[in-house]
Amino acid sequence: MARLNWLSRTPNSEAFWNQFAAAVKSGAASPMPDASSAEANAMIRVSLDGVPVGSTFAGVTGLWELQLPTQADGPHTLTATATDEVGNQGGPGSSSFNVDTTGPDVTITSPGSGARLADATPLVNGTTEPSATVAVTVNGAAVGTTSANGSGSWSLTLPQQPDGDVVIGARATDAHGNQGDATSL
Repeated sequence: MARLNWLSRTPNSEAFWNQFAAAVKSGAASPMPDASSAEANAMIRVSLDGVPVGSTFAGVTGLWELQLPTQADGPHTLTATATDEVGNQGGPGSSSFNVDTTGPDVTITSPGSGARLADATPLVNGTTEPSATVAVTVNGAAVGTTSANGSGSWSLTLPQQPDGDVVIGARATDAHGNQGDATSL
């Protein structure tokens, strides 16, 4: 029977998918992750979301790789089967992954636009993607960063503000480094 193994830098590995996501995010037309091992000289057939995307042969050491097409954001499943030189089929091996190349939206929920505050160090609250990092600005100058909780809520107490009108801005960055559009009030 043909043998198919996922290695440490395979679709089950966070490093593998970070590499894949970085290649997709960077606009690479066809990212090439280093994939797996199989029996020496086995033919490897790979499908992505149930659609065949290619085949290749394992080398004499059993290592193989296949250039994958760029994938849209969302969940995907990669499946590979190996067939040895005498026709014995092994596998399939499969792994699910999620491609995320879109920056998170961020909103400022308080204080409200045009609010008059008696506190010179107001608490700013908002929402974004869970666990995203939020950078906050006042009148275009960075004043601090905070992390959204598991529900996507975030807050930051502003440093001392002078009397007068200010523009509070926020921009969120997710765990993959995708940065969303800035918002302000």
